[in-house]
Amino acid sequence: MSEDIAESTSYSEEQEEAQFGFYAMIPNGSKVVMQVIETLNTFKMPGYYFILVADGVTCESGMIYNPADGSFSYPAESETD
Repeated sequence: MSEDIAESTSYSEEQEEAQFGFYAMIPNGSKVVMQVIETLNTFKMPGYYFILVADGVTCESGMIYNPADGSFSYPAESETD
């Protein structure tokens, strides 16, 4: 069993180098940002996906992620009622 753990947590040279950044934390099946966190690009949490927030881009909890163009926007009032 310890071999399985070692294999799953080892970092291959073929993979992209781990880097810190700000990521929008979004529940699977949703486009609403739950939280923005600073973490490594390798961070994973069951039930969520993470989208890198580029420098100069506004992103905060409650905003809507648009996967078509990678943008974040404030919800229309009707979406929050």
